[in-house]
Amino acid sequence: MDLRNLVLGLLVGLAFTGVGGFMIFTHYQATMHSTPVDGVVVESSVVDYNNGQSSGSSPDIEYRYTYKGTTYTSSKLCPGEYNNGCYGPDTEKVAQSVVDRYPEGSTATVHVDPDDPSNAYLLDADFPVVYLVPVGFGLLAIVGTVVPFVKRLFGARNERRQGGLDVSDGAAPSGEMTHPIVPVVLGVVMSAGGVYSVSVGAVLSGLIFAVLGLFVLYMGVRRLVWE
Repeated sequence: MDLRNLVLGLLVGLAFTGVGGFMIFTHYQATMHSTPVDGVVVESSVVDYNNGQSSGSSPDIEYRYTYKGTTYTSSKLCPGEYNNGCYGPDTEKVAQSVVDRYPEGSTATVHVDPDDPSNAYLLDADFPVVYLVPVGFGLLAIVGTVVPFVKRLFGARNERRQGGLDVSDGAAPSGEMTHPIVPVVLGVVMSAGGVYSVSVGAVLSGLIFAVLGLFVLYMGVRRLVWE
């Protein structure tokens, strides 16, 4: 594996985990900073959709609420940046269950963003499991990239131990990175990326990314010491 493929694989993995982490982060940020107020359901119905690529049914609920003397109207159901998925799959049965829970004219608790009162949501639900899909793909890409890299580090180390390093022409073995500083820098970047992922809510992917980064950093430092 050359350095270009290594960097590309890590960038792809980090991009996927970043997307999933952002989705989870915005969800938890909304739930942690919201203020509950009383609201009234204005309209409530099940809407069928077919956009050519997918079809299904979703709840369409409009509600009204008052925050600090100002009245607002919204139809947003889920916390975070995405207004679907938190109530389950887009089936008629699921959509109808949400509509039955919030019939027209009923009172409901509305969760309002104090910094932007026009931004509110109705369902105080956990983040959808589908948010973990990009995180999973990202972790697979990261592990699939780092494992071969680490194996080559071990291979280079064993080659040196066994006296298999041919320095007669000054060339490095084919299984070794061009310079030991590469895994050191890579390990630092991966560890920092893992810490950042944890800070934005992607705890599992962030911890795995940070552990892999620390391991790569350790291997790089050992190479620097030996050489």
